[in-house]
Amino acid sequence: MITENKNTNEQKQILTNLNIVCVQHGIGFWTKKFGNDRRIEPVLTVALQAASGAFNEADVMAVRDGFYVSLVENECYEPDEYPAMFVAHAAANSIVTAVSDVQFGADQRDQDLDPEAFEPDYLVASAFAGGLSDDGNTELRRAFWRWYLSVAVPQVISDLP
Repeated sequence: MITENKNTNEQKQILTNLNIVCVQHGIGFWTKKFGNDRRIEPVLTVALQAASGAFNEADVMAVRDGFYVSLVENECYEPDEYPAMFVAHAAANSIVTAVSDVQFGADQRDQDLDPEAFEPDYLVASAFAGGLSDDGNTELRRAFWRWYLSVAVPQVISDLP
């Protein structure tokens, strides 16, 4: 586990960085829908800063909630644009990672959670697959997870002090 032997703050920073690498990997879906719209960038910056303790939880959750409501709940998406929504949702939930308890129960599964609580990497995998859970292309979802394990995780590990 990449957060093994790390304190809680370091764990949050590592996991938030991994979330952001995933969102950046899926940014093409965002760009396809929103063009040069840069609203996603400040959210990722706030997530990084929150993981390092720069903001209090209430303030960053207000940023998360505003972005989530604007781009996930209030934006109109055609079915072929859902991947952009998943990437926006992943960016919003990167803030949740930055401020949440990093201890996970072994029996927790994303599909059993409230959809607002989906993990960012799961949401980006769903963007690549074109659907949540059993929906979408299984091979594209697997390709994302291969990338995650062979590229994203090593990249985040290599950036550790």
